[in-house]
Amino acid sequence: MKNRKIIFVTLMAVTAVIIGIICMSKVVENSWLETESKDNNLEVVSSGYNIADIGQFRYLTAEEYLETLTDENAIMAYKSDLVPFDDNMISYDEAATIGGTALEKVFPTINFREMEFHIAPKKWKLPYTNEEKIFFHGAISKENPEDHPISPSRTLEYFVYFIDAYTGELISLDAFFAETNVKSDMNREEALDYAQELAKLFGYNNYQKYYIEESDAGAGYKVFSVTFLIDDTKAVGFCFNTYEDRFIMGVSENGTQPYTLVAEKGIEVE
Repeated sequence: MKNRKIIFVTLMAVTAVIIGIICMSKVVENSWLETESKDNNLEVVSSGYNIADIGQFRYLTAEEYLETLTDENAIMAYKSDLVPFDDNMISYDEAATIGGTALEKVFPTINFREMEFHIAPKKWKLPYTNEEKIFFHGAISKENPEDHPISPSRTLEYFVYFIDAYTGELISLDAFFAETNVKSDMNREEALDYAQELAKLFGYNNYQKYYIEESDAGAGYKVFSVTFLIDDTKAVGFCFNTYEDRFIMGVSENGTQPYTLVAEKGIEVE
């Protein structure tokens, strides 16, 4: 139990760093695990969440989740970034709905309404700018039991989302799968099409430039990183590989590396 909790807390800390380097395939590791397949032909729907879905996504608050932890190091690590909830923030129900609905758009075959995420308002220092912002951080992880004969406490899958605690804007999604071994033969053009579908799913129908990077991750598969310049303040990026074990979506502000990359090297939209 102790090792499992420490691993998961460490995983959440690493996620914060990943957000800062999203869509820079040169820094994506070559050790992607073999994965399960998911459908890349996404249905384009309107952005945002349906108010009728409020209350349909299960969650634990920070206080409730802390009651499930027994390891003192894990408790201290979890508490270190917590901030008190205030009336100017969106509600827990809204955060759960925004995050859950966003994940449903990317992974339509997975039932996120049966999962119980733990959600908390947390303060994070953004990479590159060192600016501190407050996000609702939602996460859930599935792992092998500690007495598993081959892979004790191995993370099998996880889902993470970050939502601006005051505006409700989705800032990042992160998902990982470790179980299966289905390989896609996606090429560069198909990767761009997929990323454009994703951008539309989240309401980014108009963008000024796009920038795509492709890297060889070994074993016959590739990593694609696509970033869209939305306006003078924002870029949106998607990072995924052709084994489909990992997916990252992130919003980057002016002054960060992903924003600068697409602003300087991106291809103009005709």
